[in-house]
Amino acid sequence: MRVIALDDEIDVQVLYEHFLEEEIESKKIDFVFFNDPKKLLENLQASDEKALLMTDLRMPGLSGFEVVSELIQRMPNLMVFVITALEVDMEHPKLVGVKYKKHFLKPLNFNLLREEILSLL
Repeated sequence: MRVIALDDEIDVQVLYEHFLEEEIESKKIDFVFFNDPKKLLENLQASDEKALLMTDLRMPGLSGFEVVSELIQRMPNLMVFVITALEVDMEHPKLVGVKYKKHFLKPLNFNLLREEILSLL
């Protein structure tokens, strides 16, 4: 399964890779990290494959909601984990069409996040 992480804080990439190291090395997941929402949208192609987007909401340029709204058109089997320090309405209009969505509060419990990812495999 493809796992896409989007966060404007580049330091988070190392944490994701550390906690998902076993799954990345064994190729259970195809992990990719972006720190720029526009670059993510430029680089991801349309796909019917099951994929997970883990996204922050507040980022320069585009919000996580805007990214999800765009990606769900290209990736109908996209699942979304919203990772933010703020409470979020998971029924937000820009999340319409997302079949599976979950909210995680920062500071992030990476062990819990990993368990949730593994449950989707």
